[in-house]
Amino acid sequence: MRKKAYVIQFGGLKVGSHSFEMEVNDEFFEDLDYSEITKADVKAEIEVLKQNNVLTLHFHLTGTVETICDRCGIESSLPIDITEKLVVKHGDVKESTEDIVVLPHGENEVDVSHFLYEFITIAVPPKRIPCEEDDAIECDYDALAKLDSIGTEEEREDSSEDINPIWKDLKKLKFKEN
Repeated sequence: MRKKAYVIQFGGLKVGSHSFEMEVNDEFFEDLDYSEITKADVKAEIEVLKQNNVLTLHFHLTGTVETICDRCGIESSLPIDITEKLVVKHGDVKESTEDIVVLPHGENEVDVSHFLYEFITIAVPPKRIPCEEDDAIECDYDALAKLDSIGTEEEREDSSEDINPIWKDLKKLKFKEN
């Protein structure tokens, strides 16, 4: 990730409103090993309101993020439209909260890459089944059939193995109807 592309230098800015635009794309997520998102095309418009001791950053993120269906594994584009606000001020860094970022005195820039990542990641729903939500996306029924057949083969293998009698009794309890 080109780190400098996501840094806002506010030291030389005059008091008032300033606009910044950034592109969040595949390259942004490339170096993040822990990210579920690998493909994206998001435009970040950041309005910075500089006051004497405080910066207020208004983020507006629009675009698409590629996701994989939790059920059948088909790739699809998820639209993103996010509006967030962040306050930046100088002081004791330990006083930072979720909505207020505190920078050490003398710092004249803020790296917003982590916040962009957080905002985009939070906008992706935890349950992703696009074929249920969009009629234009067709579920991959071949993949579903393959997954179903794998499950039944594993069940067959489990039943053919010698099972400890203790586990047999527990399995009976598990499947016992109430």
